Amino acid sequence: MASIYQKLAAGQTAFTAEAQDGDYVIEYPLGPAEPTHVAIKARFKQFRADYTRPAANTTLTYGALTAYFIDDIEFADDRGGLCSWTRLWATIPASWSEPEDYAYTFPAFTGSNTYGTTYAVSSLNTSTGTVIVTNATSTGIAAGDAVYVQVSYTRNSTKITQTWNTLAVATTNNSQTTINGVLLGSGTISAVSGFVAKSVPARAGPLSAVAAGRLAFDYALTSIASLNTDLPLTQPFAAVDSAGIQTTTLTASTTPTSTIYAGYVTSGAEIVVECTRSRYLGNIFCRQTRLVPAM
Repeated sequence: MASIYQKLAAGQTAFTAEAQDGDYVIEYPLGPAEPTHVAIKARFKQFRADYTRPAANTTLTYGALTAYFIDDIEFADDRGGLCSWTRLWATIPASWSEPEDYAYTFPAFTGSNTYGTTYAVSSLNTSTGTVIVTNATSTGIAAGDAVYVQVSYTRNSTKITQTWNTLAVATTNNSQTTINGVLLGSGTISAVSGFVAKSVPARAGPLSAVAAGRLAFDYALTSIASLNTDLPLTQPFAAVDSAGIQTTTLTASTTPTSTIYAGYVTSGAEIVVECTRSRYLGNIFCRQTRLVPAM
């Protein structure tokens, strides 16, 4: 059998040093969720005996991007002692979120309920993501007040009834209140009834319900030793009584108090359900936090 040997053109560097074989290939691993994040790969050749793995986190400048060495994969033996492989780099993703419906048991919060005069709703319309409630008078409600809303209306021949707690965004001429909320369906609204009342909510017992939550993803280039510093876990929401014992019923003496939690409900503040971490690519780690709006 004929010997296999390396044939070099004049002045060509021998494959004792790694040589890139082809152009960079760009991929977007997270797609539209985080479109600025890219993974970069390229093929290389070298004598297997001379191959050395790059140092962790070695950088690659690609245009205005800085990418970090992830791994060398897909090694293949070529003739004459040569080998080829694919080298991977990636940028650090920016934070992003994914919507998620999640079943959660929310605490009871007692002892702080207040309920004011009810003002009849005469019409509804939506504007820039808020709901404008027109009623006979709203002299008892000011911007920033917690309110309870109950409305019924017909849309596309469908009768819909909704109730929710929220904050009054604005009031106008003592006859119009703008609130946060979503009216279901589309098209013309008719047959409107219901009321708005100034109200700090309360609840006698825990509530198990499906909430429109989200998963939040955060990233860091780090190591196992530095993970708790660079990407610390966020502790789940947990209320405690005056003795520091975890409780599912909030009162004036718990942390948070029932009044503070009622503010979470009306403002739509999010609470942490759980938080985990995992290796994403190379030494890029990901923290995944599940959040739900307080109910």
